[in-house]
Amino acid sequence: MRADAQRNRERIVDAASSLFDEIGTSVSLNDIAARADVGIATLLRRFTDKQAIIDAVFTRDLDLWLASAGEASQSDSPGAAFLDLTRALLTNQARHPHCADLVVHAFLRSEEFAEKRETFRTDVQSLVHRGVLEGEIRPGTTWSDLVLLMESAGALALLDPHHAEEKILHLLQHFERSFKVAGN
Repeated sequence: MRADAQRNRERIVDAASSLFDEIGTSVSLNDIAARADVGIATLLRRFTDKQAIIDAVFTRDLDLWLASAGEASQSDSPGAAFLDLTRALLTNQARHPHCADLVVHAFLRSEEFAEKRETFRTDVQSLVHRGVLEGEIRPGTTWSDLVLLMESAGALALLDPHHAEEKILHLLQHFERSFKVAGN
């Protein structure tokens, strides 16, 4: 892809992400093009429809999550890294409600994301396993705990987007107490 075409694509994805956060995914393609400072024809050359833009925004966020999980799995303090990763994932869902539904229905379940989900799961399980061995994470904590939290955060983001972050942080406080080993 030409450099200018790549820049336009990135501007469209950035603009769409901002508008989705402000208004929701009901925003028009014309509004996205205007925010990106490109014409509608340029937008349509890069993306066939709004769903393609939504997917691009989500995929970009997902790639950042995967990188974060990979980095966290190498941390010297797996308990703190697991909590930081969990907090980052869930607050991202609260701040980006347009992605919350995709997390729950696409990333956690769709075959389209099976390979990325498996990479993410492997990194999280490695982090949790090391945390348990080092006495920083309570035995019995699993990938399923994070999935449950992601599903809960997704539901909160969709049902009450104006208060989701506050509620998710409250949920995280309970989670933190439940996964830590007593005395840590």
